[in-house]
Amino acid sequence: MVRSALLSILTLGQLPVFSQEYQLTASIGEFTPLNGSTVATFNDADDGVTSPINLGFSFDFNGTTYSQVVAATNGFISFNLATSSGYSNNLATTDAQLRPLIAPLWDDLAAYEGIASYKTEGTEPNRIFTFEWLNWYWNYNADLPAISFQVRLFEGMNEIEFLYRQESGDINSGSASIGFAFQNSGFLSLSDVSDSPTVSSQVETKNIATKSATGQSYRFSKEIRPEPSNHATSFTATSYGNRITLNWIDATGENYPRGYVILASNTTNFPALTDLVDNPVDRDLSDGTGLVKVPFGAPTYQNFLNAAFDSTYHFQIIPYSNSGSTIDYLTSGTIPQTTVTCTALSEPSNYATDFSASTNGINLNLTWTDATGDVLPDGYLIFVSYHNELYISPIFI
Repeated sequence: MVRSALLSILTLGQLPVFSQEYQLTASIGEFTPLNGSTVATFNDADDGVTSPINLGFSFDFNGTTYSQVVAATNGFISFNLATSSGYSNNLATTDAQLRPLIAPLWDDLAAYEGIASYKTEGTEPNRIFTFEWLNWYWNYNADLPAISFQVRLFEGMNEIEFLYRQESGDINSGSASIGFAFQNSGFLSLSDVSDSPTVSSQVETKNIATKSATGQSYRFSKEIRPEPSNHATSFTATSYGNRITLNWIDATGENYPRGYVILASNTTNFPALTDLVDNPVDRDLSDGTGLVKVPFGAPTYQNFLNAAFDSTYHFQIIPYSNSGSTIDYLTSGTIPQTTVTCTALSEPSNYATDFSASTNGINLNLTWTDATGDVLPDGYLIFVSYHNELYISPIFI
């Protein structure tokens, strides 16, 4: 589900007048680790900070323009270049040395074998700066990496996005804050890491101890933007079995979109989208229809669920600006559409190789090299028996 929280809305008669507070859009996107980025160096792997990092463009945060940040192992970036590591999270009352800061996951974290890096991508005036904490320990006493996350700053739009990916390790006594601390005073705090958190400037949540879903995106914007100028182009759909992948080229023009609504149907009929109505997400295609929201700048989607074999699905992609009760769809002109048929795959081409077993006397460890070939397996069935002859034949349904 996508939920949007719009802060400080005032009305005058029938015409809405919006304050320049931040509004949040929560959605499921793709966490893509940085490639070709610059590795960040901290002065301490537990409670450390980097030297100042150039954004590559000017960024307006709450009315002040910045061109550099400092990043901390403890899950935040600060525009105060003299900041410290700040292992004790507190958005509401943090001291002036740390402010202003942006915190995708502020807690007493640690890097250890994790890698932090940063990269500025794109061309003026639409560049994006990303700082990434990859395979991070939550908290400093954790045994294994528990989480990876990114903060992204968007040039011109002055928007901020947090993205997350779960890792295999457990959280050890987590007590995190997610949100902003502004220059002199004031803050915004997310209530939790669900798909519909609330945002508060009055009550800080600083006991978050749950991993965000992989691909979870929290995106913050300030201004109420006009309807997008243009549609996306080159909208295509492909399938591998019943897994559908959609690709497109982002819309261009004076008014770029905040994101896209993708409608799915096993007929050629699509629901009409109405401005100021933010529709709930439905990734499940088992009833023949679906609706998802994808942020601008991530022109691919492959998270629809339960598509039926031997079924044809039709898709529309519609750009929108803003969110929640101010969402504005571009429904004029020719809406891009594409179609795909899901066909069941034949049996896998090959077996796995190098299959071996070992034990430490308590646990049994199995390893192998994945199968290759034209048709890859969705997974493997592994049978265990005390006697080599007594394997049970699998039944395929």
